[in-house]
Amino acid sequence: MTRPQDVLLKIEAVGICGSDLHPYTCGGIGSLRVSYPWILGHECAATVLASGPGVKKLKVGQRVAVDPLVFLWRVRSVPGGRAHTCRHQQFLAAFGQVPGALVEQLVLPEECCFPIPDSMTFPQAVATEPLAIGLYSHRLAQPKPGAKIGILGSGPIGLCVLLACRAAGKYGIYMTDLLEERLAIARQCGADWTGNPRREDVVALSASRNPWDWILLFECAGQQETLDQAVDLLKPGGTLLMIGIPQLDRISFKADPLRAKSCACKTCVARMSVLSLLSTW
Repeated sequence: MTRPQDVLLKIEAVGICGSDLHPYTCGGIGSLRVSYPWILGHECAATVLASGPGVKKLKVGQRVAVDPLVFLWRVRSVPGGRAHTCRHQQFLAAFGQVPGALVEQLVLPEECCFPIPDSMTFPQAVATEPLAIGLYSHRLAQPKPGAKIGILGSGPIGLCVLLACRAAGKYGIYMTDLLEERLAIARQCGADWTGNPRREDVVALSASRNPWDWILLFECAGQQETLDQAVDLLKPGGTLLMIGIPQLDRISFKADPLRAKSCACKTCVARMSVLSLLSTW
């Protein structure tokens, strides 16, 4: 430990995020390239082994969920209240910043660690990080009650968006994915309707059942194909939120239908403090 506010953690469980695979398949994420060796893993839960003299809220033996966002110094205010986009930060496992959690022990600032109840398992604590993405995505979208929502991509992030929407209100939710087992889980978690682009034309099927109904779409796959589908599915005046992380440096949109429909696209930088998640749920 190098700072008074640091804690030494015993890593108990680590999740494998889709973005952890990008260094292997693409050599990095966007402009952030990786030189090997580098330690990955940013979704984690741990037990406090030791603490510095400036630690005030945590005790040795405490079980914690970890926020992978690490401030270089305390920032009292961030324009727009978006602390997770502050320039004075580093991210766990991001190359050249903070080595990741796929280790036995890890040192982090106290402010990154949040106590979990005895009823919560370590794997559940790990899931608070991706679940926070779903929660923040819903808050960013602010759908009206009864809105028809599409979630393209039923992997862990798409399912977290589904759970956040289901917990917040009653919406009609349509989900797509290439894997039937993921769609089965989506239906178990509350999706009203699912579609597999490998087996059917999801755009045509949607148009035949609910023409122009999708006022809000979450793209959770990070694929050009699903972005194109989202543009075709959107109701005029609708909103598309990009939640998935593309492997490519650049993506494109069908400009003509977006212009004609007067739709809006937003990129969701959907990393938020685990503290916000735990205090809300």
